[in-house]
Amino acid sequence: MTADPSYSKDVHIEFVDSVYDFGNIDDTIPLPKHTFTFINSGTAPLIINSIDPSCGCIQVLKYSIKPIAPGEKGTVTVAFDPQSDTKGFFSKTIGIRSNELLFRYVTIKGNNLIK
Repeated sequence: MTADPSYSKDVHIEFVDSVYDFGNIDDTIPLPKHTFTFINSGTAPLIINSIDPSCGCIQVLKYSIKPIAPGEKGTVTVAFDPQSDTKGFFSKTIGIRSNELLFRYVTIKGNNLIK
């Protein structure tokens, strides 16, 4: 069995923060957002293939589409829609699929006071 040539052991995505806590979310912030920043600490260009939220309450607003050179930074910006999730504490993951061998995850959490 041969390895998938689209993945590279020379790519490594390193997040500055992999967990973000919104704290209490009320109706004063209609669509809370956060931008996760990462660096390509590998030796080959990093390509983000897809962003996979764990539920429909997470919107992917923007992410780095162009290849990220070694040593360069990229971002993933997501929003949490409190109207589409249940009230109370939550913790949701967002999967980042790239040409790195590993599937990476970041997490948003908080306390939804709406609904």
